[in-house]
Amino acid sequence: MIYLIFTQAGFEDAQESVLANHATLWINQGVLLDKQTEILLKARITVNIFTTLVDPTNEKAIIAAIEGIEGIEGIEGIEGIEIEYPDTELFVEYL
Repeated sequence: MIYLIFTQAGFEDAQESVLANHATLWINQGVLLDKQTEILLKARITVNIFTTLVDPTNEKAIIAAIEGIEGIEGIEGIEGIEIEYPDTELFVEYL
């Protein structure tokens, strides 16, 4: 499972599920509080920070983020995961 999270509220909603499913997390820079980062690291959750801020109200930006995660050239700084995580579920925060 991979979660794309763009806001603090989105992370708070998804945190329990991310931890329970040992999911990989892609998140906007500055969203996580220090305590949240500590919890994720202790749980050995892979946390990836988007190098480009993804606007959660911009559908095109979200699609570019998804395409980047899926391995299609999208946003700079995101490498594809199709080979490493085939057939994985992708959960996306949507406002």
